[in-house]
Amino acid sequence: LKKQITAIQAVGAEGSGNAEAAVAFRSLSQARASALLPLLRAIEPSNRIARNWLRSAVEVIVERELAEKRPLPFADLKTFLSDRTQAPEARRLAFDLMLAIDRETSETLIPGFLDDPSTELRRDAVALLICWRIHLRRSLWQCQKKGSRGNGSQQKMRYTVS
Repeated sequence: LKKQITAIQAVGAEGSGNAEAAVAFRSLSQARASALLPLLRAIEPSNRIARNWLRSAVEVIVERELAEKRPLPFADLKTFLSDRTQAPEARRLAFDLMLAIDRETSETLIPGFLDDPSTELRRDAVALLICWRIHLRRSLWQCQKKGSRGNGSQQKMRYTVS
């Protein structure tokens, strides 16, 4: 695994190292789910071209493992995601994989991304807050609307969020 990752990380501009990277990619794409964390960790020190190769290898492995109904390492991905020193791109990929494994559990992590150094993850948390606020406003508006019906007299309104 280390040899293939090194070959991919050596790829450079104008196709340098492409032939070796292609061979390494074919080998990596046959790896099992246990290769996911080393591949995600390899994203941080890699150049942009190598990052694309590594991300593609991760996606091929996951697609195959899911098609073969093999388990993916949810707990390990969660641990990786919580390590804010890892590359934001790799952490986002880990979170997307977690969503594919267990969406409901993964979504409970989103509020914790509000102060995350990863812009992509932080954006999810902000979007969730906006949705909550919109939902709250709609609920309050519906309560006010219900409270104003009746005989025209002033009524005390109870605000509930549903």
